Amino acid sequence: MSAAKSIDVRSWCFTLFVVCIASSVPGCSPRELIHPVEKTESNADAGVGLETKLAQESPQPHKDGKLPSRPSDLTPSGPKEVVISNSDGTADQVIPLQLPPTNALELRRETKQLAEELIQRYPRNPDSLEIKARFLMLFGETEEAKKCWLAATNIDPTYAYALHGLGKIAILNSDFEQAIAYLKNALSRQPNNEDLVHDLSDTYLKLGKLDESVGCLQAFAENNPKSMLTQILLGQSYLAKEQFEEAESAFRFALKISPGQPRAENGLATVLIRLGKRDEAKTLLTNQKASREANTKSRPLEVVLQDELKDLSERFNTVAEFYSTHGNHERAEQVARRALILNGENLQAKALLVEILHKQNRLKESLDLLDQLSVADSKNPRWPYTRGVFQSLLGNRKAARQAYEKVVQLAPTSTTGYEALARLAIGAREDLPSAILNAQKAVEIRGSAADHELLAQAYAVNSDYQKAHESLIEAIRQDANNKNYIEAMKQLKTAMGISN
Repeated sequence: MSAAKSIDVRSWCFTLFVVCIASSVPGCSPRELIHPVEKTESNADAGVGLETKLAQESPQPHKDGKLPSRPSDLTPSGPKEVVISNSDGTADQVIPLQLPPTNALELRRETKQLAEELIQRYPRNPDSLEIKARFLMLFGETEEAKKCWLAATNIDPTYAYALHGLGKIAILNSDFEQAIAYLKNALSRQPNNEDLVHDLSDTYLKLGKLDESVGCLQAFAENNPKSMLTQILLGQSYLAKEQFEEAESAFRFALKISPGQPRAENGLATVLIRLGKRDEAKTLLTNQKASREANTKSRPLEVVLQDELKDLSERFNTVAEFYSTHGNHERAEQVARRALILNGENLQAKALLVEILHKQNRLKESLDLLDQLSVADSKNPRWPYTRGVFQSLLGNRKAARQAYEKVVQLAPTSTTGYEALARLAIGAREDLPSAILNAQKAVEIRGSAADHELLAQAYAVNSDYQKAHESLIEAIRQDANNKNYIEAMKQLKTAMGISN
């Protein structure tokens, strides 16, 4: 084998290492690693995409959601203030970032400033109006929120989030027919939006349209069988229709999903009484009474403020997501850090910061955040995988290998960790026999074209060109139009002395 031919094979392996390093956290495509706005199909970005798997679980600008959490000691270094500029570039307001507000009025004032800043910078973007409306709803300013949502629909009449918001306002105003019109319009654009389905079914119930309520819930439950709240609402709808057996089944299903859920227990007890099953109903009602007595205790004011801080922290993170999506990483970082000051347990904000820091090539800074996420969300392979990628980029191959081994430990039935370990060995030309073993494991678990191509690389760098050839043939058989595989086969045949 000539030196030139050997170099060709190594070049093929390196090229495909960059282009085809496919998997990340379980269940995700390598093309989904970068924020959706920044995705591209170019080979260059495919390599970058591998190095971050953060956007896949990051919240979208319109969605609320909570994750498991832990306290954080993350704070900006030193006193810091941000000048908000109008669209003409003139200084407008200053928002301090170093301390959380000490009272509700101060908190509300800061929040409104942040929302106004967003509108000033993006006055014709319905997302910015949606975010402001959500802030206003949190403070009970429903009429002002309605104005924002109406303005958003003036920009985009099909904007589902604004239609949903207007539906909520109509419900609050007891204008149920108008609410149904808004909610059905929104649902036609977001059929998998659980909150929309629940609001619509509840509105049908208020109007006595029981068949419609059951219908929309059943349709959603078929595709989302683990939605506990959907089963509860379905049980309530059946109860209103006096279909007691169906109601009992729905409430029991909800309790199977979430044992001890008060609303499901209360609904089931009501149904059991109607069915004459009084002993079981009595037990459930006794539990309900104890639960109500435990929940009637008033919460201290400081607890109320902390809960409000958590809610606002989520919304600040939404603003940070918005800025990150629009390429303003500096402001995105400032607001995400502010979200963490409001609530140090906000894992979404930490994950977003990791993504933002990566985009600015500040990998060392992001590693501390990844440590916090790994402790707080210790069973999620996403964090050690991302740590492994960053350590690999920094040249710390030993630390990268340890991180990928942790991924294998957490997700042994996924190809993610095995593939990462194989590619690390191939790229570093270290411990090459392990590359074969890990690539074989990926083939055993999934057996995709990319897995067979990876195994071909592993055999090639171990100079077993015949087996590399066999594996690459299978990759091409599964993905015959893949130009990278075809080019790799040409190089491999050249190295083997096989003429085309």
